[in-house]
Amino acid sequence: MESQLGPNKSLGLLQLNFNDFLIAFSNQTFHEQFCKLYHTFQYCYQQCNYNFLLELLTRSSEIIDHFCVYNYQAIQNKFPCLNKINYKNSKQCLKGCTSKHKAVTSIMQNFKHLAMNGDSTIAEKYLSDGCEYVTCSLHCDIPEIVHYCDYETANLVINITRKSFNSMEKVALDTGAISKWPRTCLDLKTYSIPTPPTTSSTNLSSINLNIVKTKVQETSLGNHSPPPYSLYISFLTVLISTILLFKI
Repeated sequence: MESQLGPNKSLGLLQLNFNDFLIAFSNQTFHEQFCKLYHTFQYCYQQCNYNFLLELLTRSSEIIDHFCVYNYQAIQNKFPCLNKINYKNSKQCLKGCTSKHKAVTSIMQNFKHLAMNGDSTIAEKYLSDGCEYVTCSLHCDIPEIVHYCDYETANLVINITRKSFNSMEKVALDTGAISKWPRTCLDLKTYSIPTPPTTSSTNLSSINLNIVKTKVQETSLGNHSPPPYSLYISFLTVLISTILLFKI
C-alpha cells in the first residue's frame, strides 16, 4: 500500500485519521488507485484456503464496497468539492473528539487479538467510543460540507457512513467479534441534516454556516445524538476492513 499510494497517505489511512481520509478521497486519482489496490487484494485473498480470517476478510470487504463499488462514481463526482473545506476549522473542532479517537486507534492496533480471544467486552467498549468519535466528528464537518459544497455532498457522506456502519454491525455480530452492538452506535443510524431550504443551487454556497451548524445540531439532538462536536466520515467503517486488509 505504501509503495503504490505513498507512505504519508497510507499512514494516515491506516491510523484511521478521518481528516486524511476525506482529503485523500477528494483526490479522484487517489480514490481510483485505492480502489484498484483494494480490488487486487480482494481477488488475491479469495484464492486462499478457507479459514476464519478469510471469512472475516470476505465479510469486511462489504464495508469497503460502499466506497469502491456502490458509491464509487458518486464519490468521484462529489468528493472533489471537499478540497474547498476549511480544514483548520475542522481540526479545531475535532479537538473536542480527541479522547474518543484513542479508542479507534486501539481497535486498529488490537483488532486481530480482540477478534480471536473470545472476549468481546473490550472490543465493544472501543467500538462504543469509536462510534462517539464518528458522531462527534460529523457534527463539525457536515455543516462545513453543506456550506462549501452542497446538501447532496453532505448527505452522500452521511449515507455512506450509515450504510457502512450497518454493514459493520452485521459483520461484527455474525462473526462473533462482539456479542452486542453498542447503543452509542445507534445514533449513526438516525443521523441526518434538515431538509435544504428552497433556494437555487447558485445560492447554496452563500448559506450562513452558523445557521447550518445550528440546524444540524438541533436535528441530531432530536435524534438523541451526543452534544455537537465534529466529522470525518465513514472510516471507523473502514475500521475493521482496513485493519484486516492491510494489517493482518
